[in-house]
Amino acid sequence: MILGYPLDGPFNAQAGRIGETRSVSTDDAYGRGPVVRLLTAVRGLVRPGNSGGPVLGASGEVLTTIFAATTGGGPHGGYGVANATVEADLARARGPVSTEGCTS
Repeated sequence: MILGYPLDGPFNAQAGRIGETRSVSTDDAYGRGPVVRLLTAVRGLVRPGNSGGPVLGASGEVLTTIFAATTGGGPHGGYGVANATVEADLARARGPVSTEGCTS
């Protein structure tokens, strides 16, 4: 299931399937690249607002975290951030965080 709050709406669950997880070379959100990311292909209705939401398996386990939707005339789908990437980022985020660079 693809879970999230698409289009700033209410909570929504859509059927979906995941594909292969692989290293993909892309630009970052600011158009700088190349950046190598570990992404998982997702097939199903992925819309703006699903980003950061989980894709769950039949047993409720998180299979990937939605990152982006596909565009164009092909089948609905998107990409998820691999669980290994999320786990590594969470491990680095534990403990105190610098406030340097924050503004009020």
